[in-house]
Amino acid sequence: METATLVAISISGLLVS
Repeated sequence: METATLVAISISGLLVS
């Protein structure tokens, strides 16, 4: 995975929480 993808998933997870 690209770093950008991992960051996007991390941000999405924080927003969903």
